[in-house]
Amino acid sequence: MNMELLDDYIMKKTKLFSLLDRLKDDGFVPCEFLDKRYNEENINEIKKSIQDGKFTISVCGQINAGKSSFINFLLFNGRPILPADDTPWTAKLCSICYGEKNSAVVKYYSQESWEKIKKQEFLNEAGEKLNYYETFLKEDVDRASRQGIYQDQVITKNGKVDRNVSLEDLTQYVTKNGNYTPFVETVEIQINNELLKGVTFVDTPGINDRNELRSKVTTDWIQKSSAVIYLFYTGQSLSKADFDFIDMHLAAISSKKILFLVTKADTSNDYQGAVDFVQENLRNNPDLKDRNFLSASKNVFPISTLAALIDQNLKNGVELDEDLAFHLDRLEADAPEFLDNQGFIPPFIEELKKHLMEDSGDALIDKGKELINDVLRTKLDALTNQLSGLENEEKMISKGVEQLINEQNEVNHKVLEFEDLRDRASNRFVFLSNEIRNEIDSMVNGVLQQSRKDLEVKILNINSLYERRNSLVHKIRDQLEAIIVPKINNKIKESDHLDKVKEYQDYIVESLSKISLSNYPMRKYHLISHSFSGDQLKKKLSLDGLTSDALKKHEDLKVYKFVFDFTDKEKFNSKLFRTVDSFYEALGNQLKGVIKQTILSDVEIVRDRMFEQTSRHFHYINEKLAKYEEDRKDRVFIHESINLSIKKLKEETDKMKEVQAEIEKMLANI
Repeated sequence: MNMELLDDYIMKKTKLFSLLDRLKDDGFVPCEFLDKRYNEENINEIKKSIQDGKFTISVCGQINAGKSSFINFLLFNGRPILPADDTPWTAKLCSICYGEKNSAVVKYYSQESWEKIKKQEFLNEAGEKLNYYETFLKEDVDRASRQGIYQDQVITKNGKVDRNVSLEDLTQYVTKNGNYTPFVETVEIQINNELLKGVTFVDTPGINDRNELRSKVTTDWIQKSSAVIYLFYTGQSLSKADFDFIDMHLAAISSKKILFLVTKADTSNDYQGAVDFVQENLRNNPDLKDRNFLSASKNVFPISTLAALIDQNLKNGVELDEDLAFHLDRLEADAPEFLDNQGFIPPFIEELKKHLMEDSGDALIDKGKELINDVLRTKLDALTNQLSGLENEEKMISKGVEQLINEQNEVNHKVLEFEDLRDRASNRFVFLSNEIRNEIDSMVNGVLQQSRKDLEVKILNINSLYERRNSLVHKIRDQLEAIIVPKINNKIKESDHLDKVKEYQDYIVESLSKISLSNYPMRKYHLISHSFSGDQLKKKLSLDGLTSDALKKHEDLKVYKFVFDFTDKEKFNSKLFRTVDSFYEALGNQLKGVIKQTILSDVEIVRDRMFEQTSRHFHYINEKLAKYEEDRKDRVFIHESINLSIKKLKEETDKMKEVQAEIEKMLANI
């Protein structure tokens, strides 16, 4: 750089650093949305990268896209330093930078990271949940222990670091069969290559990596990269995984600083078709074209690292091994253009120097600007998403409060209905009880009246006044057993009082079911149809007055030995039947009392149990009402809190948008 350019670069850097600091001061970091995460560490790293003039190039692509073979040829003169046979669970993130001496620094997992890996789970293609460690690492860990390498030797609290590891020994740390491979987190390779001065290359694990910790490290490296070389495999160009990765993770990289390769192009009969497919999508796909990944003069490069390596060995007089000799014959027969053009890698290297390596100062400034823009977008996306979530929650809570109020009003109405039912049921029971009492009175009076007439006829048929008096008790008892009790039993059986009680019970059950809030069934109780035998009634009746001795005590019924005249006989009969009437009146009262007590006691039991159930439902509804009120108060409080959060978030979002517009305006002048 000349002095004029240097002054311009320093001015741009100063302005950029000021805006990077604003991201921290104005609360744009930390921020996270979907798979994007930014914090103060990212800001400090990009500042340090610009300050130190370090230019980072990440090499990305799916596993087996040929990343390691490509980097081996580009940076290690074709030596197989990085393993080309890695698998999704053994791939390591390797950074390659300039060093006077060729060596490597190996960093192992810390105890905390190792425990997370051992607990990590993933879904296989069949949708089954599996343990990552048990599935992918345990066998390698067991194999290492058989070689005398135990995890407690290499897994330490802060993460063990081995320095000055020879590149010849690197296979033990990064290859599938390496004894240390399962324990290694990252590797930094230092190599004496002029191409690496001021530049760090990063060989990332495949984008379809199932190791969450390693995938996060990859994402962090890409976010702080100055440029990206993205590799598509010819046989699977621009798969969904590629599409999603480009759309999500390359947003912070300047489109000018991204180069796209289609690798292993020599293995396809129509590699140009694969190239055209990728170019068409990068230029015209609705979700990608606005990024302007490809300019009119910028294209996707088809390359064959294998062809370039074979050509290099032939030119340097290096004897080909059996595998390379086989591919030489294949290339000469099927794809000679790749041998003739050194795998089309030289044109790519020229483009690499032109777009990525030259003007690295401006590239670093552009990287900083892109990161600022992406942080702004990520923060606003996160706020918008959070605001949308709160607004949806507010709508649900508001709807819930409204529904709760409606339900509470419904329960209040139920309370009024219950109170009305209770009053109506009580009044109806009083009416029913009186109706049954009246029926019993009428029934007993009718039976006794008929019995009284029958008794009078039988008494009058006895000529002897003395016998009339002495047979009175027996005649009354005969009436009780032969006429009164049987007829009362028949009357009770013929009575519809049971139907009326059942109707009353059905009325309560039906009314309650219409206003009940619970699924608890109302129980109906069995009603008993009572009958009375003579002995049963006599036990319940007080008939002590129906004895000869008792009758003798009546002065009006003294019998003289002389024959009465007609007048005296009539007088005797009158007094005799007054005594009979008094007994029948007492008997009627006792009969009515016994029958009413027996029948109405069951009715009252039904009434009491029905009322008990009604009260239980009423109590349940009152509890429900209290719960509704409590829930309503809670939801109203939550609703008010959410509305307050929405208000604050809207204010924060509006403020952030103002700052974003201000920062974007200042970025445009850098």
